[in-house]
Amino acid sequence: MNRILFSFVFLLSFYGHFMAQEKISGLHEGDSPMLKKNGDPKKTHINRAATVPFSNPFNIINLPFRDDFKNEGPYPDSSKWIDNEVLINRSYPVAPMNYGVATFDGMDKNAYPYDFTAPPTLSVSCDTLTSKRINMTGMGLPGDSVYMSFYYEAQGRGNAPEPEDSLFLEFHSSRDTVWTEVWSHIGYASSTKDSGFHQVMLSINQLDTGKYLQCSWVQFRFRNFATPCGNLDHWHIDVVQFDHHRVYSDTTLFGLALVYEPLSFLANYQAMPWKQYQGSSDMASNVHVYIRNNEPVFAKPVTYQYQGSHYGAPFSVPYIGNDPVGPNPFPSYGYETVAAVADPPISSNGFSFGNSMSDTTVFEINHINHINTLSTETLAVKQRFYNYFAYDDGSGELGYGLEGLGTENGASLAVQYTTNIPDTLKAVQIFWNPIITNVSLDGFRLCVWGAGGGNTPGSLIYRSDSLFSPQYLPGYDHFRTYYLDHPKVISGTFYVGWMQYTEDNLSVGFDQNTNSMNHNFFTVDSLSPWQASLFPGSLMIRPLFGDTIRVNSIQNLSQVLEGVNLFPNPAQNQVFISLPALADTGPNAIKIEIMDAYGKLVLQNVYNSGLPQDISGLPNGFYLVRITARDQASCIKKLLIAR
Repeated sequence: MNRILFSFVFLLSFYGHFMAQEKISGLHEGDSPMLKKNGDPKKTHINRAATVPFSNPFNIINLPFRDDFKNEGPYPDSSKWIDNEVLINRSYPVAPMNYGVATFDGMDKNAYPYDFTAPPTLSVSCDTLTSKRINMTGMGLPGDSVYMSFYYEAQGRGNAPEPEDSLFLEFHSSRDTVWTEVWSHIGYASSTKDSGFHQVMLSINQLDTGKYLQCSWVQFRFRNFATPCGNLDHWHIDVVQFDHHRVYSDTTLFGLALVYEPLSFLANYQAMPWKQYQGSSDMASNVHVYIRNNEPVFAKPVTYQYQGSHYGAPFSVPYIGNDPVGPNPFPSYGYETVAAVADPPISSNGFSFGNSMSDTTVFEINHINHINTLSTETLAVKQRFYNYFAYDDGSGELGYGLEGLGTENGASLAVQYTTNIPDTLKAVQIFWNPIITNVSLDGFRLCVWGAGGGNTPGSLIYRSDSLFSPQYLPGYDHFRTYYLDHPKVISGTFYVGWMQYTEDNLSVGFDQNTNSMNHNFFTVDSLSPWQASLFPGSLMIRPLFGDTIRVNSIQNLSQVLEGVNLFPNPAQNQVFISLPALADTGPNAIKIEIMDAYGKLVLQNVYNSGLPQDISGLPNGFYLVRITARDQASCIKKLLIAR
């Protein structure tokens, strides 16, 4: 989607208090109504780390130092770096030097905001990427000799850092007690004319009058200043090199490189249950592979091929394509695009994932660049068959949701899927992207719709009895599984999603590397018609299938669930639970579970009628209280502890 349409959508977002709409979170903070309603959008910039003394000893490594971040991640290579706050990934950058970058944002090593309560106008030190100590003995050489270089990009497929946000490079040595800033750049939004990454070349001899060449060791680190309340303000760095015997003109990164991880070989999904796979009808007509020529002037011939294996055994005829001329230099001509399986077609090429009544297996496909007889680059990609359907590739660069007045009255979001054979839907997996607002205390009901007219959701065929809430799991792109009260047998086209009871944007993960927008639908309230989404991308909502599972019979206890109350609320050291007279309050009849804002279970007990629940051991904050009856009917209540 072009930027004009995005600007139009965000112009609507300005009136978020007057009309409900779908919303992408993290696209550009300057357009966010959550920033505008805080008044002055300019961030408060707090520098709090530049003078932190260095004290921890680390192993010393030797030159050359080089990292192109091709390791799978999500954390940096521990042989080179000493911390793990940045995300090593292949999905955030635009026009990278090769596949794999280090991404800085407002989340910690557990992919949770540094401070979810911080105002979105704040900019503070967040992620840090620190090298090990580098041996400088004998490096006191004259002239152009010891250089550090790297490439950087703001935003990429993520969120643009504002001018109040920054990326820093700092040095430290055996002669220092503090870190010294040697380079920085303020935040900016990428433009259509921006070619992507920009190189920085620093002479170590010129830094602080050559002091670092006289030290026994040096160390460097990158830091970003960002909003600490979520997946925001993205910077990406690539190809960090620190070495001697270099000159200032040594700015060219030579060679050919694969730059993006190829997408699924499936026609409609990134993943699907293996038993749903129907052969050639489910295969993509081609898969595009992008090759970048980093030579400054000349084209380079290349032989590209892919090879597949299943638990080590080849499963298809290898594809080989020669380009005797080869890609031209990227700065002038862009990428070389290879349609990996376009000719011959897959069906006649013997390429098939086979048939099985099992849900789960994994194939490995190696994409290989033969640059010359001595140089080969291989990018291994897994084709996953699990017990779910997925349009997304597993990465959530942005967040998507519905917000504004009226959305608390049953606004709904639905994603369309189609089964090839009847199967049993037992759960839905959702990735929640933490951006600006902690919505772990907001409620929604899981829903399934049948096929309707005009390629939109039809009648509601399932709505959960329980009121669920978003839960942020530790780690990058981890999905939360929500089980259906009653598994549903599904055949053909169906829709899964939720009906919400909040004006807040629940911010489900939104994948920018795949585009299934024609399968995404929403309504702004329970009485409005379905609308097709305006945003290109894929919602990270996955229907999970499998054999019918045994569940307890759940009676209709809506009166019991709707009649439950907690008091006092806010509470201090104890809380009472009020149940309707018809509820079973005998011994062990009611179970109490209290979860913190992270979704972690912090207290579990059985309720004794009339007696208070002791919460004196819990710190102040918001909590979710799940109250479950003997027959598994349950409800969730919010609780604030404030002393």
